[in-house]
Amino acid sequence: MNDGEKHSGYRPPIGKKVPLWTRVLSKLFSWTLIGLGLILLASGVLLGLGQLAVLTSWPVAEAQVTSSRVLYQDGSYQPEAEFRYTVDGRQYVARTLLVSGLSGYPHAKGIADRYSPGTRHAIRYDARRPEQIVANAGYTLNFFRRPFLVVVMGGIVLFLGWWLFLRTRAAPRKLSPAQTWLVVGAFIGAVGTVFLAIGSWKAYTDYRVVKTWPAADAQVESNRVRRYYRSTSKTSGTYNYQVIVEFRYVAEGRELVSPSAEDFNFPHEAEQERARFAPGSRHEIRYNPADPNEIRFNVNPADFSMAMECIFPGMGLLFAAIGAAVVYLSRARGTQTTISSAPHRQAHKRARRQRGPIG
Repeated sequence: MNDGEKHSGYRPPIGKKVPLWTRVLSKLFSWTLIGLGLILLASGVLLGLGQLAVLTSWPVAEAQVTSSRVLYQDGSYQPEAEFRYTVDGRQYVARTLLVSGLSGYPHAKGIADRYSPGTRHAIRYDARRPEQIVANAGYTLNFFRRPFLVVVMGGIVLFLGWWLFLRTRAAPRKLSPAQTWLVVGAFIGAVGTVFLAIGSWKAYTDYRVVKTWPAADAQVESNRVRRYYRSTSKTSGTYNYQVIVEFRYVAEGRELVSPSAEDFNFPHEAEQERARFAPGSRHEIRYNPADPNEIRFNVNPADFSMAMECIFPGMGLLFAAIGAAVVYLSRARGTQTTISSAPHRQAHKRARRQRGPIG
């Protein structure tokens, strides 16, 4: 060791230890992400197994379409068809959705038109409950779309959680907390931006209906409650209840009869809604001037600024703001750390010059 090393008094900076509360919070957040990712992955796998069970264990029958229509529910358009088919010598008539979750009315209308009354199609039915049927079942991305999206989302969340966990394990050495919080803030901001985009689009579509779709006085022709089964695995699932109401109304000088629907989780809620829209009662509906067969009911302009139209975008805006604030503060802290460590680097360079060449 030369004199420069003995008397310079310099010790290389060992780096600032990450505070305990930061490490605990980071681990808690990472484990939360890991748990959420595992739950999403398991849910996607169960949904996929339920779809696979339809393809592997539900028998195939040839069915004739008796009617088809487009329903609006949960912010999307659902083409529905009614089929007549025979199982073990007994005739059944049952309805099912052809495709779920379509965003555009023309696409849903095109699918419903392909199932015009009188055409024949292959369906699958549950051998234990032959009234439960599925159309358009196959080894296609469209049939497995929902499980696929849930699995992809779960994989992304799980990867972020695991990556953050590995970062927190390396933190005691010389890991700047600013970098970890930068990633955390970016993730929170990204989630908030997605929520904000979805909520804003939903609010915009509702606003467009309220402001641009004409109102019409309509009479209820018929109503019914449709109970449908959603498989979550090969042996389990949940029942949902859909109130379907058909209205007779005059739009653009023509008398039309069109259906619309609402979903409920419990049967008593569906029955209450069905009683409110009893046959013969009159209600205000709104129709699309470009296609008067597309209608909405339960649209109240006074309630537009309430509840779901504001809650979802508001949550997205809050998360995006929190994420942006965390990113800004972490970058500012990282800049301060860089500035404060500059004198140590300069002292280190001076010490190396004082040591001179080794040998």
